[in-house]
This record gives sequence, C-alpha cells and structure tokens, in this order.
Amino acid sequence: MADISKVLLDNFMPYAKGTIIDRAIPYIDGLKPVNRRILYAMYELKLWDKKVKSNRIVGDTMGKYHPHGDASIYQTLIRMVDNNETLNEPYLTGQGNFGKIWSEEVSPAHMRYTEAGLAPISKELFEGIEENAVDMVYNFDNTEKEPVILPVKFPSILVNTSSGIAVGMGSYIPSFNLKEVCLATIDMLKGKATKPEDLVDILVAPDFRTGGYVHISKEDMLRLLTTGSGSITMTGEVQLFKDKILVNSLPYNVTADSFVKQITDIVNSGKDSVLKEVSNVIDATSLNGMQVEIQLKRNADVRAVLKKLYKYTDLRKKISFTTRIIYEDKPRELGIFELLELWVDFRVKTVKRIYTHRLNKAIDKEYWLSAWEKIKHDVENIAVMISSNTEEIAKSNLMKNYDLAEDQAEYLLDKKIKAFTKDNINKLLKELGEVRDTISEIKQFLSDDVLIKNHIAEELQKIIDKYGHDRITKVMPPVVENEREEEEAIPDMDVWVIVTNKGNIKRVLDPMDTLKAENWLSDGEEIIKTIKCRNIENILVITYNGFCYKIPVYSIESSRGSFKSYIWDLADKKEESEILYITNSGDYNKYFNVIYHNGKGRKVHLSAVSGPRKKYQSLFEPGTPKTLFVTESDEFFIITYKRKAAYADLKPLNVFGSRCAFKVARIPGDDAVFGIQSVDKVPDMSAIDLSKYTKGYVVSIKDDVLWTKKN
Repeated sequence: MADISKVLLDNFMPYAKGTIIDRAIPYIDGLKPVNRRILYAMYELKLWDKKVKSNRIVGDTMGKYHPHGDASIYQTLIRMVDNNETLNEPYLTGQGNFGKIWSEEVSPAHMRYTEAGLAPISKELFEGIEENAVDMVYNFDNTEKEPVILPVKFPSILVNTSSGIAVGMGSYIPSFNLKEVCLATIDMLKGKATKPEDLVDILVAPDFRTGGYVHISKEDMLRLLTTGSGSITMTGEVQLFKDKILVNSLPYNVTADSFVKQITDIVNSGKDSVLKEVSNVIDATSLNGMQVEIQLKRNADVRAVLKKLYKYTDLRKKISFTTRIIYEDKPRELGIFELLELWVDFRVKTVKRIYTHRLNKAIDKEYWLSAWEKIKHDVENIAVMISSNTEEIAKSNLMKNYDLAEDQAEYLLDKKIKAFTKDNINKLLKELGEVRDTISEIKQFLSDDVLIKNHIAEELQKIIDKYGHDRITKVMPPVVENEREEEEAIPDMDVWVIVTNKGNIKRVLDPMDTLKAENWLSDGEEIIKTIKCRNIENILVITYNGFCYKIPVYSIESSRGSFKSYIWDLADKKEESEILYITNSGDYNKYFNVIYHNGKGRKVHLSAVSGPRKKYQSLFEPGTPKTLFVTESDEFFIITYKRKAAYADLKPLNVFGSRCAFKVARIPGDDAVFGIQSVDKVPDMSAIDLSKYTKGYVVSIKDDVLWTKKN
C-alpha cells in the first residue's frame, strides 16, 4: 500500500505550489499569470490603435503561453475590458457585449462576436520591456519567451482589485483611486511618508468602479495600511420617493439579479415578512446602467423600508480584505504601506535595469564611434592605403598605426568610401560627443538613488496628469452598531427644503409637493424660501447677530401635510436674534454679501463655517432688520431713504479670504440704506447710466427706474 505522506509530497504539494504561484495570487505588478499572458499576447499583436476578435487573442494566449482552456482565458479577458466595468483602470478597450460586473442577466457574448484592443494606460505596463526591464523566461514548451512580471510604471497592484483562492490561502486586495495611489507613492519616494500613519489622509479609503458608499474610519484605514487585513462596509446608492426606492448602485461584486432575488425571497416568505411593505421589484438593469425599482404599498414608510434593506439584503455589505502577493517566488501577506515599499523597491530595480541596458548600448555605440576619432586626422592617407592594399594588410595597418582593435578595423573596412568624407566624419564625431555625454549622465543617474526616485515620482505625476480622476466611491463614516440594529446611511438624493415666515421648515422628496405646500400652511403663514439641495448637505441659518446654525437636511421632517418642524427646535438656538438669511451648504464654495445701513459691508464665504461644529459666531458685526441687509448678488444698488442710490460690483473681491470688508458708497448722516436691489431685478439695465452711480457716494435716482413700481 502506498505511503500517504509520500503521495502528498509527490503529487499534492506540487499542485498546491502551482496553484499558489502560477494561478490564484497576483505578483507585484498586480497581475496573475493569465492576466499577464493575455496582455503580453496582445502586446505582441501590437493592438494599440486597433482591435481584433477576442477569439484571436484567446487563441494566441492559449497556444503560446497559457494552455489551460479558452473559457477561463476569455473570462479573464472580459474582466479587463472597459465595457465590463470591473477594474478602476481597465487595461483593454472592447467592442461588443462584454457583459457587466453588476448583472448576471447582461451576460457577455461569445468571443467570436467581440473585439478587444489595448487601452492607452496599458502602455504604462510595458515601457522598458524590450530594454531588459524584467526577466524573460521560456514558455511551457520552450518555443516562446514571456516576461516573469511586467515593468509597470504605477502601483497597479493597488489600483485594480485582485482576488483569488489557492490551496490553503487566498488573497483579496482592495482597489484604490489611481490618483490617490500615485500621490501616496510620490510622498514615499520623496521621504514625506515614512510610516503608515502618513498615508491615512492620502489613501482615504478603497475605491471601486461600481460607486456607492464606503464606510470607513481613519482607524480602519490605518489597520489596512499596517496589516493589509480588515473589513469595510459598503452601501449602494439609492433615490427615495414617496412610493418607491430606486437603487442605482450596489456594493462591489453584488449583482442586481442576486439583490432582486434576496428581496423577492423575503417578500414571499409569508405574512410575517420583514419586507411586507414591498409590493413589487423591477430589475431595470441594461447595458446602459444598473437600476432596481422597489415599489412600495400605500402609506409605507420609505425610510423604514430602506433601513430593512440595509439590514436584510446586500444593499449594505461587509467586505473583508487580505493583502497577499507573490514576491520573489513566495506568497507574502503584508500591509498596504509595506506593499508600496516593495513596489518602490521593485520599480527602482526596474529603472536601474532599463538604464543599465541603455548605458551598455551607449558604451557599445561609443566603442564603434571612437574608431573614427582615432583616424580623424589621417583620413585621406587611410583611404589611399585601404584602396592600394589587400584586406588583410589594410586591417593590419589600421590596427598597428591607429591603435584600433581588430573588430574596429573590420568595422571601418566594411564602410563604403563615402563614409570617409569630411562632413560625414564630423557628423560621426559630433554623435560620439553626444554619446559620451549620455554615458556620463546615465552613470551619474545610476549612482544616485535620489535621482532614480525623483525620476519615478515624475513618471507617477505624469500618469496622474494623463489618467487621474476623482474617486468614484464616496467615503462615509463607519456604520454605528446599536444594541439591536445598525444606523442607516444617509441617502444622497435631491430634496427640497421649504421655509415659512413663522420659522417652520419641511423637507419634501417629490418636487411636485413643493406646489402643494401652500395647502399645508396655517393662517397667516406664507412660504418665504424653497431650497433645492442634496439630502447629505446642511441648511445654514444665519441670524442678525452674525451667528450660523447648521441643520442636517436629512433630519428635517418629510411627511406630507402640515409643517411639523420648527427651525429653532432643530438648531437649538440659545441667543435672541431673527433670521437674516437661509441657504444650503452645498460644497461650502458659495458666499453672500452683508451690507450695513451706512454703506459698508462684508463678503462672507461659506467656507468659514465648513468645519464640524453645529454653531459658528462672529461671522460679521451684529445688526437689526433696519440696519443690516443681505444679497447673494455681486452686482447691486443700495437704495437710501432719501431716494438716492449707488452701484456696487464686488466680483473683484472674490479672490480674497472668507471675510472681506468693503464700502459701497458714502452716505450722509441724515440718510441710511433702505434696501438692496440686485441688477438682475432692475427692469431695464440698458437704460441706466452706471457711471452716475459709481462716484463713491450716493446720488439722486431721479427718473431712473431701479425697481418695478407696484400699483
């Protein structure tokens, strides 16, 4: 009977090693062997500005480098194509239906119907491969050579996600935004980032092509940077309506089909279903995009249903990562920071190999060109000598009289007679000087690691400039777990906030409800402002005392019917002052202008209140409704009680800081500002002589019409 331990050693161990090294785990270039072989086969086909049938690519890959079946090769090719939307930075461009990562229904066409070519960014994977940048080895049958790894110019291992399960171990490396990865690596190359903590604010969180939200804290990110392992929560993106929920994205690797099935299974589970408010689920996913419509029963609480979806389906999902790669033929589990350190070391060695190859070529060229330098003063006699002797005697004379090596003498003898003309020799001597300068520069470059790292940093900056873009997945705080359930993520969607003269406030989800809001008012109440904004923003309430209160938009009551929220209950105001101005925060890149009764003013940028606090004060000097006015316009007239006016154009002040003082015009002591009129509300600006109102003091309006007169 066979010894089981010997059987395992002889058969299972080679299989396990082959699975780990040659199949499931990526290398430092971010590629598994099958990915690399597909790309190299396409590189040999020179598919930069053209596409060929996918079955041609699969055939070349299988026949030359990867004899493991066409189906697995084609599936790998599909994931690298831009149309499939798997990778942050796709290496291939496709023509035809390659399916979608977020749908099983939208399945890829057969390889005979699709075409593929190399994407522009793939050039950054191959540069230097023909200059000894990496080792080349024989393929499975010793008929072709293939690269062990590719000389990638950016840390592709972190830009495009990679996962795989081998025998006894697996790998799931999170993907990050290309620009953020390159910026982090540049900081490491320049010595600005020397420990994992230094990259937390640059590599903010993983980024995925499918979008949505990633919930992560700085502590979570530091754990990934340090250990390479950890879990993060992802949430899909939704839009809420009064009678339905539209799901526009799902966590990475969750398909619309499986998500719909989850909901359907729960709804059909019986009368006690936790999703009994759902009346129907429609999968509207197509090649144009992913969308699932969840229709709700009458009077269902939309936010309560959303909360259940987060809890019971993959609309919110926890993803675990283990960063493991093959490095120097061994699997290594390491942190993201250490992985970048290894990549920097790999890239430094690669650049040195490329420039050593260029140095050797330059030295070889200098060797042959130096033969002309040795004969430059005696060219005419040499020409006569060569023409009047046999080849052997001519070669012997060249070697003896001009200190030439045998191969240099043969090199000269092989040249045509026109090569010995003065102009050609001068050209060759000039080229010799340039080659020697190149040799000197390369030697200096290779001897200085700082120069090499600066060169790599410059390459990365060029990649950022050429291919960089903002992250796709939005970063959110971690999901907080309560005793029984998790808090829901705030949906990012368009909403409308309505404010009344009595200080009541309401959030509506349907724009048509803004037209019905008049019916929900009490006696003597009227709408003073309707603001369209995003659900994740803040409403900013500015008072005459110069205070700013923040109200999260999502916290404002949103039921249909009478107003139930009072501004000062939400803002928790402690001071006595009326509301001067209300706006939404947006990205805090807006501003407003405050004008006092004496013609002085202050420009206030919302960036002054962009911090985490709920209350800010001293934005401007306090005033009252009779002494303080506000406008969002930069071009306006101030109107005084004595029917005088002055024109202001504040656009030049926008280059200054968050608070910038100005003076519109001098106002006599017995007069004061009565109101503000922006130019877009002036009936006919072409009839107004602006030079009259820009004298630095208020002037009589007389017959000018600055506002529409009411009957």
